[in-house]
Amino acid sequence: MDFDINNFMQEFASQLKDVYGSRLLFFGIQGSYARGEASEKSDIDLVVIIKDFSFQDLKNYKILTSGSQYHEKLCGFVSGEEELYRWSKHDLFQLIFDTKAFYGDLFSIVKKPSEDDVRVFVKISSENLYHSTVHSYLYSQNRHGDLINLYKSVFYILQGIYYLKSGNFLRTKQVLAEVIDEKDREIFEICLNRNNISGIDLIEIERLYSILISWSRDNIKIYT
Repeated sequence: MDFDINNFMQEFASQLKDVYGSRLLFFGIQGSYARGEASEKSDIDLVVIIKDFSFQDLKNYKILTSGSQYHEKLCGFVSGEEELYRWSKHDLFQLIFDTKAFYGDLFSIVKKPSEDDVRVFVKISSENLYHSTVHSYLYSQNRHGDLINLYKSVFYILQGIYYLKSGNFLRTKQVLAEVIDEKDREIFEICLNRNNISGIDLIEIERLYSILISWSRDNIKIYT
């Protein structure tokens, strides 16, 4: 099935305007489609911000997405303006910098995260990764699948770490790979090739868990 993300976004933006009118403040896309790294299996991560957002608006959005031929791939972030304005700033780091706008401007709604906000993002993301990795190692019945998902989050944490060092948000894995610190190179390479984890043996599973726990633990110390 041929799919043009730009055509889809333009058509969907038109549909959103028909439903919400001037209350539609922002529409964009984040994730692999925003970065130009999407595959046939990629989700379409939409970002929609609506003024005076109500439950009826949410129901209307569900009807709209359910009617799309791509409804099984649609996901993302839908919010009211005030909710987004009051959102925890560290949690907006990825949303703000990773989202490609097709209508409106996020910076007209929220401020750019501060350096402290990004430090909190890196620390909390590393804490979550540490906890999830330990829990998976102890209790999971699907370690291969867990490791694939756990290593996916490494990319986002590294984006935050590089932003703190340079003030630049590097959207794609290819660009980040060109400037990655040597100490982070091994874990980033595993992240990039994480689909290969499905075929590894028990010894390699143990090693990959150890690497994740050590790396996330170091980040918790560094960014406290």
